[in-house]
Amino acid sequence: MAAVRDLKIDGLKILMIFFVVLGHMGGYDDYGIGSHGIIYSFHMPVFIFLSGYFTSQKTSEEKQVSWIKQTVVIYLIAQIAHVILEILLKYVACQIKQLPFDYSFDLIDIFFFPRYALWYLLCLIYWRIAIWKISDKIDDNILLISSFVLVLVAGFVPIDHTFSFQRTFSFLPFFVLGVMFRKRNWMAQLEKVPMHYAIIGLLVGLALSKTLPTYLPKIHYENWQDPLIRICQTMLGIYLCLLILRISRIREMKGLSKYGAYTLWVYIGHTFLIVIGAYAFPFLNIELNIFSAAGLSILYCSLFVAMAKLYESITIKSQE
Repeated sequence: MAAVRDLKIDGLKILMIFFVVLGHMGGYDDYGIGSHGIIYSFHMPVFIFLSGYFTSQKTSEEKQVSWIKQTVVIYLIAQIAHVILEILLKYVACQIKQLPFDYSFDLIDIFFFPRYALWYLLCLIYWRIAIWKISDKIDDNILLISSFVLVLVAGFVPIDHTFSFQRTFSFLPFFVLGVMFRKRNWMAQLEKVPMHYAIIGLLVGLALSKTLPTYLPKIHYENWQDPLIRICQTMLGIYLCLLILRISRIREMKGLSKYGAYTLWVYIGHTFLIVIGAYAFPFLNIELNIFSAAGLSILYCSLFVAMAKLYESITIKSQE
C-alpha cells in the first residue's frame, strides 16, 4: 500500500522552494526590508529539515543504491550543463564587448566543486548515506548532539565550497532533526503549541535574523567571532524552522500541496535561469525590485512544475 502523503508538508515544500528561488534572485531593491537576509535565515533550514523528514530509515539496500546512482547521474548532468552554459554565456559576453574569449576549468571541478546551488544534491547524498548506514547503530539523541558538534568544528577546517564541505556539516542538524521528527512522530507534539504564540515567535525570530550576517555557511572561520555567529545562526534557523512547521499545520494548502512532489525539478532548473539572468539583466538594463523578483520566482517555479508534470505524463503513457 502506498504511503499517504502529508498535504500540509507538501504545501510547505513548494512554498519553501519559492523562497529558495526568490533568495537566489539576489541584488533586487527591497526598499530597506532586508529580505535577502531574512529569507536565508529559514529557507534552506526548512527545506533541508523536510528532506530529512522524507528520508526513510527503512529503505531497502537495493533502493538506496538505486537512489544514489540516480542522484549522482542527475548531479553530473546538471554540473556539465552548467559548465557548458557558463562557456556559452562568457563567449557571447566577450563577443558583445569585443574582448578575447578565454575560458578554462579543471575537469575535477565538475565532480567536486558544485555549480551554483547544486551543492544540495551532493549534501543530500552524504546525509542520506550517513542516516542509512549509522542511524541504527547510534542513538538518535547522540546523533543530533554530534551534528551540532560538527557544525562548530567544521568551520576550523580550511575547506569551503569544495565537496560542499561547509554546507554538509552546517546544515546537518536540520536534516537529522527532520529524520527524528518523522521517526518519533514529534509533529503531533508540535501542533500543541498555540498558534498565536507561534506567529508572534516567528515575527520576533525574523526580526532577530536581520541582526545576524546572511546565513551562507560556505566559508571556514576567519576570526573568533565566526564560531559564535555560526552557532547563533544554527539555533535561530532551528527556532524558525519549528515555528514555520507549526504555522503550516493550520491547513492543508490544497492549492499548493499538489505541487510538493516537484520541488527537485524547480531547485535544479531555476539555477540555469538565475545564471542566465545574471548575464542578461545587466545587459538589458533590467533592475529588479522585491515585487518583480517575486513575480519571476513564481514564473520560474511554475515553468519547472509544468515541465515535471509533462515528463510525468509522457513517462506514464510510455509505460501503458
